[in-house]
Amino acid sequence: MIGIAYYAIFFTVLLRLLSMPPSTWRTLALVLALAVLGANAVWNYFFFRKKDMKASLFFSIAYSAVAVVLILLLLRIDVIASGLLTVYGIYLIFANRWQYEMWRANR
Repeated sequence: MIGIAYYAIFFTVLLRLLSMPPSTWRTLALVLALAVLGANAVWNYFFFRKKDMKASLFFSIAYSAVAVVLILLLLRIDVIASGLLTVYGIYLIFANRWQYEMWRANR
């Protein structure tokens, strides 16, 4: 369910960004959105394939910081896209806390 919501949010955000006229802010938002999508794939590798809780936790914290920067940038250029991504940002708070507990329990 979370994965479906994640990709639906990013699909909508990317669609909205691509429908905007070209600008420096739009380009930066696209780069950050693609970076977050790519970072999610790397996180999946650390967490599910390597089963490295510590690496996935630290990667998730950095990944979340990039997502927050994207949310703030989108707030400047597209409030709807920012709002959608804020929902995911709220989920990241829960996810990082859960991941921290997983790491602590599985040192």
